[in-house]
Amino acid sequence: MNIRIAEEKDFDDVIKITRETIMEIYPMYYPHGAVLFFAEHHSDENIICGAPFR
Repeated sequence: MNIRIAEEKDFDDVIKITRETIMEIYPMYYPHGAVLFFAEHHSDENIICGAPFR
């Protein structure tokens, strides 16, 4: 596995990984309201704003 800084072409993969992690893993550790908060917090717009390619 190679770790690198995400590029604009990686956006769809970043979104997919983020959403899958929040929806599949977070419910095992956080209450439902917290999972929804994280899902909303990590919207497409917020991920783009935090991306190095913005």
